[in-house]
Amino acid sequence: MVALCLALVVGVAAQRSSRKSKGPRALALVEWPASGGSPRVIPVAILVDGRFYDASIYKADPVPMALEPGNVYEVEQSGESIGMATLTDARQANNGAWLADARFQTNEQLAAARKPREAPKSAREGPPKLRRGGRRSAPDNAPQSAPEPKSEPQPSEGDEPPVLRKPPAQTPTPDTKPSAPASSAQTAPSPASTAPQPEDTDHPALRRGRPTAEQAENLPGAVDAKAAPKAPAVGAGPSSPAKKTAAPGRVLAAISDADGPEPRSFALPWKTEDQEKLKAAMLQMAGAALEDWARTHGGLHPGKLQDAQVRAFDLTTRNEPQLVLMASAVEAPAAPVRRAGARTGKTKPSAPAPAAPSADGVTFWITLAARQDYNGELRKLKVWATDSKHLDAYPRAELIDAVDADGNGRGELLFREISDVGRSFVLYRATPDTLTQLYNSSELER
Repeated sequence: MVALCLALVVGVAAQRSSRKSKGPRALALVEWPASGGSPRVIPVAILVDGRFYDASIYKADPVPMALEPGNVYEVEQSGESIGMATLTDARQANNGAWLADARFQTNEQLAAARKPREAPKSAREGPPKLRRGGRRSAPDNAPQSAPEPKSEPQPSEGDEPPVLRKPPAQTPTPDTKPSAPASSAQTAPSPASTAPQPEDTDHPALRRGRPTAEQAENLPGAVDAKAAPKAPAVGAGPSSPAKKTAAPGRVLAAISDADGPEPRSFALPWKTEDQEKLKAAMLQMAGAALEDWARTHGGLHPGKLQDAQVRAFDLTTRNEPQLVLMASAVEAPAAPVRRAGARTGKTKPSAPAPAAPSADGVTFWITLAARQDYNGELRKLKVWATDSKHLDAYPRAELIDAVDADGNGRGELLFREISDVGRSFVLYRATPDTLTQLYNSSELER
């Protein structure tokens, strides 16, 4: 009997950990302004029925579904939850792009706000105390007013993540599954969304409402919102002593989903000595790749890589390190030109050129994704190389983070590609030999 019970517990735990998202599942960026203040949410993509759509225009009437006031996004850093961002107001920027203001609360703040307050102690508890002046207290046999009934705390919906529900005016159709019943805190409409919403029978549900006490306490990790967060170095993982947080100037990925798997960290913890070896190998590979690209695109010679960042992930939970390097460089000075001597006929080098960018200010960028195999060798997966003269044809790529975009429990790499005509978001899945593109906002039909 005991063995049977243990088998059932293990089976339920395995089923819970392998649960996949049924969608819709929205992916966004939470950006804290450099000047401080509340963050804003930028929609990226939304997954519906196994297909990604542009979240900035999906179900827009006129506000996109992903930015409806009251939606709750779970803010993550390398896949690990650090808090919740609740949308308060959606608006369009000067360039027409949609974004939303949000209220951010760390997991620690959510848990503290939901803990029941301690009842005040009775005046007769403890040793007797002498009091000066004031009205005499009523005798013990004086009639006491009937105590007011205390409201019992409402049970939560369990330890599931907070869910965003459709507005009350909308009704489910046979094509859409009814959502789970929500608590009063979850179904209360946001002050920013008092206008009645038109009925949309095809409108899927995201997370909505404030998380309950049990949900907040069960979210992993606690952060301090006052400290400025730093991107984890190579191998930085959940065991790092520094607290993860979100502060001005930081951009983090966020997920809103009515079900789906629980967040898990995709950061790969490594020893310091391994990190140094890894960074040196990545720098050598990236430098050679940038040299090859520059030789075939203008013949310029990039200088030493600078501002290099290397991050390591375990996206598949199989202990297969995936690594991403980002760096830049300026054009190196021309090699010394040897000229013949006036009398001896011997050549002598001319004065070296100053180590500064060329007059046209050419800057190079390189982003390299690689995987370390079982033998410790690095296998190149993808390279983005460009310079300031070729941004029209070759955008530069900035890694945002690793995130479970499709809700299958594994991590994908989210990049922002920047060209001279704009920016786009691109999702890639890492395979043993390459990065497979899952979503590109610039290639969607509008």
